Amino acid sequence: MSTLRTAISAIALCAAALVLSPALVQAFPDRPITIIVPSSPGGSTDLMARIMGQKLTERWGQPVVISNVPGAGGSIGAARAAKAPPDGYTWLMTTNSPLTTNLALYKSLDYDERDFASVAMVAQSPMLLVANPKLGVRTAKQLVEAAKKEPGKIAVGISGFGAGTHLAISEFSRLTDTKFTVVPYRGGPPMLAAMISGEEVLVGFSDIVPALPLVRDGKLVAVATPLLQRSAAAPEVPTIEEAGVPKIDVTSWNGIFIPKDTPAEIVKLINGEVNRIFGDTDVRQRIEAIGQNPVPPMSQEQFANFVRAEVPRWRESTVFDENERAVLEYAEAMTATPPTVTDEMVEQLTVLL
Repeated sequence: MSTLRTAISAIALCAAALVLSPALVQAFPDRPITIIVPSSPGGSTDLMARIMGQKLTERWGQPVVISNVPGAGGSIGAARAAKAPPDGYTWLMTTNSPLTTNLALYKSLDYDERDFASVAMVAQSPMLLVANPKLGVRTAKQLVEAAKKEPGKIAVGISGFGAGTHLAISEFSRLTDTKFTVVPYRGGPPMLAAMISGEEVLVGFSDIVPALPLVRDGKLVAVATPLLQRSAAAPEVPTIEEAGVPKIDVTSWNGIFIPKDTPAEIVKLINGEVNRIFGDTDVRQRIEAIGQNPVPPMSQEQFANFVRAEVPRWRESTVFDENERAVLEYAEAMTATPPTVTDEMVEQLTVLL
């Protein structure tokens, strides 16, 4: 027992030294940094991570590796980041889904918000409701009419269970009393590729970054934006509310997180560096060019308080109906270890998808 106490005491002393050592902060970073992006390459989060990585390399003189780990609405990548050493060298750059909505919607994951230190918010991400031209829908009102004629027939793509695209279409369906068949993909770009082919899905909400070029090339139709006002990146696209459909309160944002127990001085240093990078005029113009809305800088404490308030907001939400919650339970079971999938989950998943 005394040996165990000695070992524990030694670990505690080492941890305290790690947190309090000024030399640690002065030397940081002295090796490459990995930024985990829990979505496919080509989306807004991926692009902003690469912009930030370039600037970090210029300022710190260390390589920055972008690691795309898509799947389960971002939960797979978040789980990997949560298990990284708390030394400041592994970051998670993500939308709000993995650390707010997923935690509210899934009963158990391999991580929770307490596994991370919230570092900084970098941007808000507007979405577009887009459709394959052959669907024959040009406005949100027309989509509602088409969905009501044949409930459940129109297949809608989502970029992952519990992702912003899923929340948006579920809220749209609830507010308009319509029913769609939901088909999940491992990220936004694969969903859009399927939508262009028209073989499986014909409509869905998407991050504006990958969707807008496809709209301007005529491959997709921009039906509406769920923002309260038109996006500066696509001012020609009306809001859903302008089309006579109730407004949707689903805002997507991007932020930086690192594993808990990372020394407070390093967390503060990263917060300041990220805020400086995204406050730079050149960077702001670059992220605006890909359809993102810059946000005022937040301290680490302000961002942490903001994130803590988001989870209970979604726990109180009634966005998902019984079938959709069965699908969420199915997805959760499939990412659990070991998997525990019930016959009822499989049956309801088959009916819905």
